[in-house]
Amino acid sequence: MPQDPFIFQGIQSYIQGPGTAERIGAYVSRMGTGHRTCIVADRTILSLLEAVRKSMEEAGLEFRLHEFDGDLRRTRMEELAARIGAECAPSVVLGVGGGKTIDAAKIIANRLGARCAILATSSSTDAAPSHAAVLVDEHHQISAEALPRNPDLVVVDSRIIASAPVRLFASGIGDAISKKYEMNTAMRQGERNVFGGRPVFFLHGMAEALHDALLESGPEACRSVQNGAVSDAVERVITSCVLLSCLIWENGGLAGAHSIANVLFNAGHGAKNLHGELVAFSLLVLLFLEERAADLKELQDFYRQIGLPRTIGDLGIPFDNQEGIRAICDAIHERYQKHNLPYSSPKIYEAIEQLHRGGS
Repeated sequence: MPQDPFIFQGIQSYIQGPGTAERIGAYVSRMGTGHRTCIVADRTILSLLEAVRKSMEEAGLEFRLHEFDGDLRRTRMEELAARIGAECAPSVVLGVGGGKTIDAAKIIANRLGARCAILATSSSTDAAPSHAAVLVDEHHQISAEALPRNPDLVVVDSRIIASAPVRLFASGIGDAISKKYEMNTAMRQGERNVFGGRPVFFLHGMAEALHDALLESGPEACRSVQNGAVSDAVERVITSCVLLSCLIWENGGLAGAHSIANVLFNAGHGAKNLHGELVAFSLLVLLFLEERAADLKELQDFYRQIGLPRTIGDLGIPFDNQEGIRAICDAIHERYQKHNLPYSSPKIYEAIEQLHRGGS
């Protein structure tokens, strides 16, 4: 029986730099998809939209603006896509904002058969280039959807990223730093990537480049963002968190930390914690389970420098709530069985306890 083929998939075009938001019209016009664009914009970044409007007008593009309220329930998204399709039948859907707005734009473009462009205003996740969209069900539980293709265009304005709160920036590092370890875990388990193929060989080099860039440039980049400055370190970290991170997990695999993070989110701990913060702590649990003491110590020190959580208490989850902690461990164990990871609920509890006590 022939083996599965190697598959590598990604976005068509990635553009990053200070001031790129002011040229978004020119970038969208290069897509050659006509002149009807629906801009799905996050309500929290309306001050940016004047520059976007001006750029679209200068490029001669017809556009309509829809302010997105952040409601990612599946039924809500179906209704919104149908309404936008009836109102303007766009050939391009341009998402402007953070993770929720990005996912909304991807879903709407897919439903309408339009091409998708993203102007990302945060590097806190790698959602922008991804083929996946994270929705929630009627009970507000994560309900991810794999779309047939990645966005056609992703534009990242590093000046906007550097002006956002440093917590968002650090959260992106927390999400991205897990990718090397989770990819390797998935590969050891013999898992195929999200496109159903075998991972290509050069992903290991990409994962090492991502990891090294974050460790070497992360602290300096966070200091720059605290001052609202765009530096070479900031640019390297943005590329790592947005582009490399996505390419690695989609084409290499993802197993270990994100399973824990999703359990924590579904247990209600996503309200006060960012996705990357949940992933960052979850990675420490994975490294304890895999008995990678040196890596664990290195990341604990790194987290201390940039303000990422190192214990479950740092996430606002009291360790003395034994019933709650054990329920979390049982849910993690259940998810780990899907990846054939051999860690029992008591072993997961031990990892959380030792991290809580400062052990490694």
